Amino acid sequence: MNEQEITFNKERTEIVIASNVRGAYDIPFGIHSINVRAFVNCTEMTSIHIPDSVQKIWHCAFDNCSSLTEVIIPHSVIYIGQGAFIRCSRLTSIVIKCNIKTIKEATFCGCASLKAIIIPSTVNTIEAYAFSECTSLTKIELPYNLTEISDYLFYASGLIEFTISNRINAIGNNAFAHTQLSSITIPSNVTSIGDELFFGCSKLTTVALPYEIKVIPKGCFPTCESLITFKFPHKLVKTGAYSFNNCKSLVSVDIPNSVEEIGEEAFSECSKLQSLYIGENVKYIGNNAFSRCISLAQVHLKGKIPPKVSEELANSQYTSIIENKKDIFYFTVAPLLCFVPKGAYEIYHNDKYWRNHAIIEEGWL
Repeated sequence: MNEQEITFNKERTEIVIASNVRGAYDIPFGIHSINVRAFVNCTEMTSIHIPDSVQKIWHCAFDNCSSLTEVIIPHSVIYIGQGAFIRCSRLTSIVIKCNIKTIKEATFCGCASLKAIIIPSTVNTIEAYAFSECTSLTKIELPYNLTEISDYLFYASGLIEFTISNRINAIGNNAFAHTQLSSITIPSNVTSIGDELFFGCSKLTTVALPYEIKVIPKGCFPTCESLITFKFPHKLVKTGAYSFNNCKSLVSVDIPNSVEEIGEEAFSECSKLQSLYIGENVKYIGNNAFSRCISLAQVHLKGKIPPKVSEELANSQYTSIIENKKDIFYFTVAPLLCFVPKGAYEIYHNDKYWRNHAIIEEGWL
């Protein structure tokens, strides 16, 4: 069996590299710095004591210390680097006593056993991936001074419940993707939400977006299989591509009059969708926006002017659409019955796309 080896710098103020560390290890008092990847792959180290002399824990310092179960970061620490505790898969508890302002990217990524963490109130920035793949982390309280939830912050974590502070004004890409959230309310201060925000949140049944949100971004809710209904923000202008793709429990969609564009595949594969109302100001509907909605038999179009489609679809015949598998309503009940406002029949009938791809009836007051 190889013996434990710890290499220090000349002044013995920094741990440069450690290997074959087993069981408990106490870092000697007087150490100021733990070097980049100093304890990487010390998979048999079960505990670490960090003394009050340590000021800096550098990038990936404890990467893949997979037997480490608990960490207390003392008051003396002023810097914790990216991925400092990444892949510490048995780490269950972290206490941060120091007054740092930033938790760096991927600091605790892949800490699959992490159940509790105390974050100091001084923290005002938590970078991307910091808690991603923390599959045992079911809830967490973020510090008051935080104003942004970064990209992939809780990606594939175990979050079951989460309250977003009124001080948050932006939420990044994939921040809550593949979590276990069942409901969430995004407060009115939030003016920007990222792509694929709730991608794969299969237990999400209820979500409330602020009225001020103008765009539901690309891939915001795909595969949210438990989402039954959704209330669109009053000022919404666009639903992005794949925004509700494969929401298999969604039965009713009422797109508000504020919306001008419905993106490609926006509601594709919503197999239980039966009721669809499209607002009067929708000017463009992307390819396959409602494709494979196999329960959809009729659509209510509120606008007197037919929504535009891609040039490819506008100049196509229905038979070629079947071959190319591209259409707004590909693989729904065919031909689809579309109710339009009174007096709008001729306008829709004179539009080549709508004439060739739908049965048009007046019936919307």
